[in-house]
Amino acid sequence: MLRIVLIALSAAGLAIGCQSARAAPPAASLIGTSWVAEEIDGRAVVERAQSTLSFDTADRITGHTACNRYFGGLELGDGTIRVKSTGSTRMACAPAVMEQESRFLEGLAAARAFRGEDSKLLLLDDAGRVRVKLVPR
Repeated sequence: MLRIVLIALSAAGLAIGCQSARAAPPAASLIGTSWVAEEIDGRAVVERAQSTLSFDTADRITGHTACNRYFGGLELGDGTIRVKSTGSTRMACAPAVMEQESRFLEGLAAARAFRGEDSKLLLLDDAGRVRVKLVPR
């Protein structure tokens, strides 16, 4: 009987652990962190062309698009995110890098929610689609 109880408790613990791996981290825990895009709209990033996202303060982000530097305003809530008022430098790069830059900025602009999955940060649009998948920098 004790063995059955232990097995049941272990299974419950695993189920809770799996759910927490998909939960949104607290918004405040993002402040001061930096991330590198691993995928944008389901596509891998161009090798050696990093698109980054840094949460400087509760209302400001900065980073690299792969070609240019950017900055913007931010609204963070529990599991919600909205990037607003972005600006960037305007250098030209190789076409593949410029295409990644466009997808990255579009993904940031479309982001309405975020969640953690393993050690990754996922930015999701209104439909719940993962637009940008990031790893810690």
